Amino acid sequence: MSNRETLVIILMSAFLGFKLADEAGRSTLFVVLGLGWAVVVILTVLAYRRGERVFIWQKQDG
Repeated sequence: MSNRETLVIILMSAFLGFKLADEAGRSTLFVVLGLGWAVVVILTVLAYRRGERVFIWQKQDG
């Protein structure tokens, strides 16, 4: 997963959270943002286990 894809997921969860917070209240914003961060962490762990470079201190293969 690239940095751009991660950023898109974070921004989409933020915009969705802001939209829901307008209608349902402030706590909904925190729930949606928390779920968005959980998705990003899960995708990062899966990419790390596949051997992709997800941290800046990892050496590039090849």
